[in-house]
Amino acid sequence: MPTCEAILSVPADKVLRTDFNRTVVLDPTTEEAECAAGLFPLHLVFDAQRVNQWKKGYVKADEERNWDRWGQFEELTAFAALLREFVS
Repeated sequence: MPTCEAILSVPADKVLRTDFNRTVVLDPTTEEAECAAGLFPLHLVFDAQRVNQWKKGYVKADEERNWDRWGQFEELTAFAALLREFVS
């Protein structure tokens, strides 16, 4: 799903629908579906162990594409950690 949004807000059931909830646009309800869509579950961001578990599945889903993307993501999370230290 091409998007330029940094954070994609989804409802509690994680399924994005259109047409008065009749048409499913995106269904990342499983870890495999999240990985295939390239959607990192933001609630994991402060739990390094769970992030690493998720990363394994993400890279495994498409190693050629996702390894480079994960490197970019780690750069962003390192920046976020610096911001947290600055704000604290």
